[in-house]
This record gives sequence, structure tokens and C-alpha cells, in this order.
Amino acid sequence: YINKTEDMTPLMLCAKYDSVKCLDVMIDLLANMKIKHSKKGDGIIHIASERDNVKVLKQIIGKGIEDKNLLNAYEMNCLDSAIINRSYLS
Repeated sequence: YINKTEDMTPLMLCAKYDSVKCLDVMIDLLANMKIKHSKKGDGIIHIASERDNVKVLKQIIGKGIEDKNLLNAYEMNCLDSAIINRSYLS
């Protein structure tokens, strides 16, 4: 995690801000893909879906980084997260 008040990893921030280049660097550096958001249990696929970050989603799904059926702490998958946040492109 970045620091004690920001509960997101650099990889999560790549997903949040739709940075495919940063995501590729993190993959190359063997970042831990299994870490989930400390409060909601979201994986990077949830974070990208919530913000309609389609480029990152394609990368996550295409490279098999996370399963699209991954559930967070609220038993929601990435499509559920997208719908709640009105991210209809996802």
C-alpha cells in the first residue's frame, strides 16, 4: 500500500486512473496481483470497472490477471461494481 491513509497499491492506482503503460510496468516488475482493497475487498478489476477504464479492463482480462467473476467483500463482481457506479461502458 502507498501509505497508511491511502489504502490502494500502485497497481490499484493504475487501474483507477486508466494507465495501461503503468499497468504493464507493474506486471513486468511482478507486482502482487492478488492484493485486494483493504476496506471493500475490491481487486483491480473492480476498481477499473467502477471508473469505466476499458483499456485497463481489456488488459486485465486479456492477460488473465484477474477473473471477471472475482467477488469483493460485498459479494459483487466487477459488473456489479460498474452498474452501481453507473459505469456503463464497462
